[in-house]
Amino acid sequence: MSAFPIPRITPEEYFALDDASEQRLEYHDGEVFPIADVTFAHSVLQANLLRAIGNRLDGTPCRAISTMRVRVSPTKYVQPDLIVFCGKPELNKPPDNSLTNPKVICEVLSPS
Repeated sequence: MSAFPIPRITPEEYFALDDASEQRLEYHDGEVFPIADVTFAHSVLQANLLRAIGNRLDGTPCRAISTMRVRVSPTKYVQPDLIVFCGKPELNKPPDNSLTNPKVICEVLSPS
């Protein structure tokens, strides 16, 4: 029994695919993974977390944001539920446009 090779794409191909897609996508070492659709409960939890953390960051140089692509490494791009960054946001140049200076990345998980 032989294994089929997994097709890999470049980061540039991923950016084009992600920008054109209606569904959010993540990139890990040449492979693209769709992010599951969120439920109402997930959205409420994400909003509450964003508000609570954002309120705690008032008066600091840090900000909490959601739904932004983050460059974790040259071969890993994620789209977490919540991101905290401090100071000026550092973004890669187009077509990447990913945040490169996160301090905290939060993901809301489901029982499944």
